[in-house]
Amino acid sequence: MFKKFRHPIKKTDIRIYYEDDTELGYIKTYIIPLNKVLKAYARQLSANEQMAADASQDGGEYEFTIMKREIKRDMFVEFNNGFGTQTLQIGAIDMLEFYNSEITFRASAVTPRDEYIEVRWT
Repeated sequence: MFKKFRHPIKKTDIRIYYEDDTELGYIKTYIIPLNKVLKAYARQLSANEQMAADASQDGGEYEFTIMKREIKRDMFVEFNNGFGTQTLQIGAIDMLEFYNSEITFRASAVTPRDEYIEVRWT
């Protein structure tokens, strides 16, 4: 028997990373191996959803659904929105009733750092 998922097929490629602040500068650490991506269901929030969330309405609010992973609000998402790679910061995280195998989270557009002293892949 196949497990029924809540969302459509995950066809968007994303990368999630966090930043470590060291004395020498910032280290960018991806939560996936080198040359790999996470598959996600992605959608841009509607104007009504952005108003309800009291978010800025510049089109920079997205919702992603991924297979269960350890993610936190201070992490970042890189994905290609059709116009180039965009960086977003993870906001609200919904564990989908704690027993499901998917996580849904919202993320909003941010300006990424220009330089890192090191990039790591886990």
